[in-house]
Amino acid sequence: MAAQVFWLNGTFGVGKSSAARMLAATHADSYVFEPELIGHVLKRLPASPPRHHNYQHLRLWRLLTRWTLLLLSHAWRGVLIAPMTMVEPRPRTETIFALRRAGLMVHEVVLVASQDRVAARMRARGAPPDNWGLRQFTRCATHLEHILNQFYIASIDADDLDLAATVDALAQLFP
Repeated sequence: MAAQVFWLNGTFGVGKSSAARMLAATHADSYVFEPELIGHVLKRLPASPPRHHNYQHLRLWRLLTRWTLLLLSHAWRGVLIAPMTMVEPRPRTETIFALRRAGLMVHEVVLVASQDRVAARMRARGAPPDNWGLRQFTRCATHLEHILNQFYIASIDADDLDLAATVDALAQLFP
């Protein structure tokens, strides 16, 4: 059986990557795949695409993310955990929905937290008060609310949860 994808969605700074790493450490045969790393690679190529703060706007990023997950799903067994904010329709269609159409089981969970909580988490990590991710909060939260209202996707209110409690809640939904 091919691997499955456990896609952790949520606003920037909500704790997706931290939760993914802790979840993978506690579940055998699970691996963290950071789609953002593909964007970092693209940025460093000699003929790099136009600079974007959001790699999801790059068609090449969407294709490489999808192909990489498909290839990994056939090379490994278990669960690939993908922590990535994915809120706009086109990137979602060309990645998450395309992976499902290709036959890959993609479980999506949205981590939700207030802007104040996300800002506090970002400050604790040393991010400047007016960082790019925090400036995207309202846009992302609005899209995520729409996604949660339109699709059957599990969500976890991580506002009052520490990392361990968030991971415990995610573990209840883990395939």
